[in-house]
Amino acid sequence: MGSMKVRPVVSKKNNYHISKHRFYELKHYCLQYDEWIDELRGLNDGVKSSSVITLEDSQIANNDDPVLDVVTKKSELKEKIDMIINCAKKADKELWTYIVNAVTKDLSFTELKMLYSIPRGKNQYYESYRRFFFILSQEKHVF
Repeated sequence: MGSMKVRPVVSKKNNYHISKHRFYELKHYCLQYDEWIDELRGLNDGVKSSSVITLEDSQIANNDDPVLDVVTKKSELKEKIDMIINCAKKADKELWTYIVNAVTKDLSFTELKMLYSIPRGKNQYYESYRRFFFILSQEKHVF
C-alpha cells in the first residue's frame, strides 16, 4: 500500500479521461477520507481535539458562536465524505464499496481481491475505478 498502482494517464480517447495532475489531486483528496471520518467522530463525540473549534478560534474568524463553527465544520466534513460515497455509487452500483475502500486506503485490485473477494475481473473493476475519478472530477469543481 501507499504507492501509485494505477497509471495516472488515461488515453484522451477514453470516455473517462482526466489529466494526470487532476487524477493525483483527486487521489490525494480521497486519501484524506479516514482523517475526515476521525475528525467528524471527534466532533460528534464532543471530544476536545485539534478539530474542535475553540472560542478563541471563533473570535479570530470574526464569529462569536463556537457551536455554529462546529456545526459548520461537521457539515463540511459530511459533505466531503458523502461526495466520495455518492460518486462511487454513481460509478458502479455493485462495486461502490470496493471503490471507496480502494480510493480511500490506496488499495490495488490485487489487494481488494485478497481482502474482500471482489466479484468482478480486473478490467471491469478498473473501468469503474476510472469512471469514479471522472465523476468525482465533475462533482468536485476547482475554484
